[in-house]
Amino acid sequence: MFQSFIANVSTVFCDAKWCLFAEARQNLDLKYFYMKSAKKLGIPILAFSVLYVLFHYVENIAGSSFKPGYEFDVYQPLVDWLRGEPHTTMWYMYMIIPLYLVTPFLLIIKSSVTEKVWHVLAVFMMVYSVIVSYTCTLSWILQFAQWLGYFMMGDVISGLGDRIVCKGIFRRPCVCVGLSYLLLLGHWYIYTYRSMRLSGPGYLSPFNVAASLMLFVGFTGLTVKPNTGVDLIARNSFYIYLLHPFFCETLMQLFGRVLKMFPAAYFIPVFVFCITMTCVFIVELLKKICRKDMFHMLRVQKGNDE
Repeated sequence: MFQSFIANVSTVFCDAKWCLFAEARQNLDLKYFYMKSAKKLGIPILAFSVLYVLFHYVENIAGSSFKPGYEFDVYQPLVDWLRGEPHTTMWYMYMIIPLYLVTPFLLIIKSSVTEKVWHVLAVFMMVYSVIVSYTCTLSWILQFAQWLGYFMMGDVISGLGDRIVCKGIFRRPCVCVGLSYLLLLGHWYIYTYRSMRLSGPGYLSPFNVAASLMLFVGFTGLTVKPNTGVDLIARNSFYIYLLHPFFCETLMQLFGRVLKMFPAAYFIPVFVFCITMTCVFIVELLKKICRKDMFHMLRVQKGNDE
């Protein structure tokens, strides 16, 4: 059930990403956009890819020490990296890279067509994405094409946010969130509970598409009061996503190979909270150290100039 309820996290994130790009007109400048993306996205992805490859080597070496006769393919971590999956969660980051590359061109297309044509195109790409997901498997360099629908629908929904009737600030979010998770609960009941097998909804399954878009509609256009805790997690969400697998893998090894037991499923939210806050603490600490080093370098340079 937990797997069903978190299936729309990545898709809603993809919806929201467009809104951030569309607000800045300078993103139409290819040089500016690509330089900014390389700094904020490319460098962290490259750094964490190297760390994950090294982590898998350490993990395999540790596994061989716990289990006599344990064998592993020395080249497999490198092959996985070339396939865009230095870790199972990193496929999303490698999918985003080409999505970022086409973003300025999508902005140009949007500015050159009418709103109606853009809406039709977004709906078409959403339907196309679902069809492709059921008919073929794309390599990571082409996988972004399956996510163009979510990406463009995020812009359509955000543009319609002010036109959606909302009597009472909590009515639309509550209804949309309720319907969204009702759809995901329906998928869980049909494909897991009744069949007695684990089957979470795919990112482009009709259940998840409807649930994700409904969830995005629920919160689009709402003005909320600033919250320090939420702001802290939100601004570090990218690095939380990159960091959290280290802790998940460590816990899996601890419970699976050392303790020979796994905690009950209802402890999952506790682990999620603890891992999230640990990641936030680490990222904020690293930012603080980097700021101090940068300040020190500037002071030294200023002293030398004088």
